[in-house]
Amino acid sequence: MKLSEEQCGELQLTLATETPVLVLGPGCHRVGFDAGPAWQEVVRRLGLVWARIGVDRGFAPGSDEVAPDLFVNQARGFLENLLASKASAETRERGRVPIEALQATRLPETWKSLDGPRTHLAASLLGVLYESTRCLGNVIATGESPVTNWLTVSHPGETRSSDQAPEGAPAADAAEADVARGRAGRHLESALRTATYLHHWSQSPDLEGHDLALHMGNFKAVARTAKLTTALSVLKIEAVQVRLKTLETTRFKRDLPLDGALIEWLADLFWHLMVTDSRVPPSQAEVAFYVNLKADADDTVFRRPGAGEVRAVDADDLNREIGRLLRTYDSGPRPADAPPLPRDQLLQMLAACVLQAFKPEGRRSVVLSSDFDLSFERTLLEMSAEDQKVHLVVPVWRCEGTARVLDWLFTTIERTDADVTEEALTQPESWALYGDVPSRDAEGDPVAGPIVVKLNGSPLVQLDERPDGVALTEEETVKIATIFTEYDSLQAIISFTEGQHGLAADLINEIQWRTRSWIVLGDSFPHWLPRLRLIYNARSHFRRSKSKGRGRTEHFAIDRRFGWPERPLLDVLRIRGYEEDLGELPLLVDRTTAIRDGHPAVKKYLANVRERLKSHRERLEDAA
Repeated sequence: MKLSEEQCGELQLTLATETPVLVLGPGCHRVGFDAGPAWQEVVRRLGLVWARIGVDRGFAPGSDEVAPDLFVNQARGFLENLLASKASAETRERGRVPIEALQATRLPETWKSLDGPRTHLAASLLGVLYESTRCLGNVIATGESPVTNWLTVSHPGETRSSDQAPEGAPAADAAEADVARGRAGRHLESALRTATYLHHWSQSPDLEGHDLALHMGNFKAVARTAKLTTALSVLKIEAVQVRLKTLETTRFKRDLPLDGALIEWLADLFWHLMVTDSRVPPSQAEVAFYVNLKADADDTVFRRPGAGEVRAVDADDLNREIGRLLRTYDSGPRPADAPPLPRDQLLQMLAACVLQAFKPEGRRSVVLSSDFDLSFERTLLEMSAEDQKVHLVVPVWRCEGTARVLDWLFTTIERTDADVTEEALTQPESWALYGDVPSRDAEGDPVAGPIVVKLNGSPLVQLDERPDGVALTEEETVKIATIFTEYDSLQAIISFTEGQHGLAADLINEIQWRTRSWIVLGDSFPHWLPRLRLIYNARSHFRRSKSKGRGRTEHFAIDRRFGWPERPLLDVLRIRGYEEDLGELPLLVDRTTAIRDGHPAVKKYLANVRERLKSHRERLEDAA
């Protein structure tokens, strides 16, 4: 671990004695994403493209001046750099980017499933991306960005912008840029033909059971099956086809300018082909690209969507699209069918800490989760003892006609002696409006376990329009809300914290910034959403108040690195920013520190956490 003994001791003391609010940022579900079989599948897919362009003579131009091998090698170098850029910073720093595995991939004699069509499409798309990027050339050196005219853009290669052409003749680099544009256009035509055929082949009743056409390669063994058509649907092949067609008609055939935004979009589309349905947990950027990849011929904008940006997607589509993406990896509804990865180990450690901290008469054990998936909730249930309860608070849309408002529902899931099922996790039997749940009083407490607040909702939770136990008018219905945009996020924060009573008011009072320690994990504060949420929750820090915190109150943020504007923000709010790989955090419970050895309560707490982890892992081994 990079954390010092003193830093580890402070965290141990806070976890053991303060029952801190845990905030699980989006970085938590990506811990160790590039370690294990799922990432190996992505590398294999990239490797097939790497091998394909080496035997596809149509990929490189026939030229006496530039050897075709040079183009292939440059394009392969592009793939290697792309793989390195998509790997985690930890993997790059440790020199573990699997370039050798990429280079060792060989084309199969017979293509199976979606491998062949995806590789064929991706290789053509790589040609578009590579040739377009070549045309950018010395943009960084000259500062000419975005590019607005192909014929004035220089590029690396045999000719450069410094070459002097005879008077009245076009510059050599301008002529070569025009040729590169033509090659990019031909690659685009090939990619579009492939995407069009795949979409038609997957949808047309006339092609039921037919093999793929020979013009796409030796894919005779690839027959259309329900599994393959589902995979093409998850890949959004219709949207890919429509967007490529729009790109061809609006940019290439009209000789419109190229800009850097288009290059980014092409790279994102290529990566979409490689990573979708690979079982790698998607990043925020990948979720945004997936949601905004629509079969909309009127959309002529080709640029990378920002965090929380939704273009021409309604609430139902958003819920459905993200839900479909979540089901392409181990997102929680079903038990993981692979050996534990660093993400699993982190979630197990956090779940053990949360369960150990829960005391029926003490402070409520609260987790604020911004993940859409249910991996932590499944882990929490699996590690709970029989009859232990876990509570979920989720955002919903209360709808009446065309009007809708954001509200919150509360439910209880009880651990039984049976395995945790998908139905138990995603279809709780009863719900209540969060604002209607009563406070703790002499007659009892509605809370009998840890509370997990799904800040952004979860499309994996299934809900009837009029669920049992929810007090609605005759005209009202509810729908699970997926919080994605900046506007909806602000609504969610305000509705969760303002004007509440009963349990909702109690919980807000209990987690006040001045009176409760917080530990924030894997939140990227340069992004507006976590920054907005943090500032809003910590707004009491800026007020003059005579209220005192209960005992020792400390705030921590743990992530791999903090830069600008994170450091100034953390300093202003008096948050200790600890730089550590989240995958290393489970070592905290075993770390020997002066605080642990000198504080009996801390030592006992950590021993109990280790025992919970040991018991859980033994159960997993027995089940396996």
